[in-house]
Amino acid sequence: MKFNLKFIGGDNPKLKMRIHLVDQERALKVGRALVAFMNRKPSYGVAANQFGIMERVCAAKILEPGKTGTIKMFIDPRITRRAGSQTNIEGCLTWPGVSGEVDRPFEIEVNYLDWSDDPTVMELVDTTETFKGFQAAILEHEIDHLDGIRCIDKMRNKKMR
Repeated sequence: MKFNLKFIGGDNPKLKMRIHLVDQERALKVGRALVAFMNRKPSYGVAANQFGIMERVCAAKILEPGKTGTIKMFIDPRITRRAGSQTNIEGCLTWPGVSGEVDRPFEIEVNYLDWSDDPTVMELVDTTETFKGFQAAILEHEIDHLDGIRCIDKMRNKKMR
């Protein structure tokens, strides 16, 4: 199964729909396609519904101090805890050239299905992980997409680049 990943327009109703996990095998293939896309087009993250794919999957760059970052897929991600607050300037590939201030929690806990790092285990593993700072903002931005929440609707002081 190959996916032709092209962004749908920002006014597409699919961007306002809450996405549910439909099929784990398909979600894994979508996740791999999202990671491959991010390897070709540098970004902090993408969600399946930005391409019109109605599967609860996103990919995000995991930032580590002193490294360029690795790209990780998140299948059926759900934020289970939020703490603190921060305000960042955000943009989105769905609305090129638009940026603005967005308030987000400083720390989030995310439950998701992860592809096992163990080569002898060929299945998705239920995982819970905590993200802080800018990393938390990146991941919440992508999960917002999957929950039908558009960052452009959260932005204050919008600017065109």
